[in-house]
Order: sequence, then structure tokens, then C-alpha cells
Amino acid sequence: MPNYPRTIQIYLPSGDPQGIRVAAITTRILQLIEIPRANLTTLGYPIFEPLIKDRRGAECVNPGTQHLSATPDPTSALFFCCADGVDAHARYTEERLVVLAGSYGRSEASASSPENSPGYYAKRQALTEQGAIRIEDGRAIFPQDTLFKNPSPAAVFLMGRSSNGWTEWKDAQNRTLADVPGRNHNSSENPT
Repeated sequence: MPNYPRTIQIYLPSGDPQGIRVAAITTRILQLIEIPRANLTTLGYPIFEPLIKDRRGAECVNPGTQHLSATPDPTSALFFCCADGVDAHARYTEERLVVLAGSYGRSEASASSPENSPGYYAKRQALTEQGAIRIEDGRAIFPQDTLFKNPSPAAVFLMGRSSNGWTEWKDAQNRTLADVPGRNHNSSENPT
């Protein structure tokens, strides 16, 4: 008898899904695997909801301008990457940095760009082929929300040069992404 699963059943909890449960029935055993919802996106399966739920406050402004974020939660606050030829906005979520649709950056890479790096070029080509980046009127436009596991590649693609995303992305109070309290789950406020 083969030992591969005969039937796979997926059980979704009612209401707000917290995870996914898979039961694999083989000829000899019943194997139950539970994957927490937060891990599904880590595995590359953002199947339950869009990358960004709340679209309020998604307009890009200059980082020095006073702007109230639509969400007080620091892990989903609005961040901006603004420079000459770059006008981008993103939210930092539990899945990481989501560059919002409508953001645009430079279509041409500068001399200091990692464009000569095969990894950078391949990733940008892949994003272009997937439709996540569109070159139009001399701009690299994000027509849809695009997830980056690290803010630095997002900044590099937008700025067209080597960039540290932790310092390029800033909130309405002009704080860098690295300086925003509550961003890191391991960090805690000093109780003194």
C-alpha cells in the first residue's frame, strides 16, 4: 500500500481565521498539522486577506509635513520614501514592508546602484514580469501593493541606488523605520 496521503482535508475556523489545519489520511496513520496564520505568509501563502486592510491615510506627503496616520498601531503605520523622482508610501505590517499601489520611483539606476549585481537585476526583472513594477513615463510605478521582506530592497528599487531602507523610510513625525517604537516585537519600553 502506498504511504502518500489519500485525502487532505482543510479545516478553516469560523470567523477570523487564526490558522489552517490539514489532516492527511494515509493507510497507517492520521497526521494533523496546524500552521498558525502568521506563519502562512512567511511560507508564501497570503491567502486569507489583502496585504493592507485599511487604505485611509495612504497619500504620500513630504516627510517633514505634519500628517496624522490613520492607524495609531506602530506596526502598521504609514511610512514615506520621498526624494527627487521618488514618491512612495508603505505600511510596515507583521508580514513586513508593503509598498502601496501608486508609489513610484526612478526607472533609471544611478552609478552607485547595485544594478551591476545579478541578484538586484534578476529581482527587478522578476517584479517587472510579475506586474509589480511598471516602467511608464520615466518612472518605475508600483501598480499594486507589493510585499518586501526587508525595507532595503524596496528603497533600492525606488531610489535606483544603494539604500538602507531602515533609514530611508520615515513616518509623519520624520522618524526612521528603525527608530519607530513597537516595530520590533523583541523590543520593549523601559518601565522606569
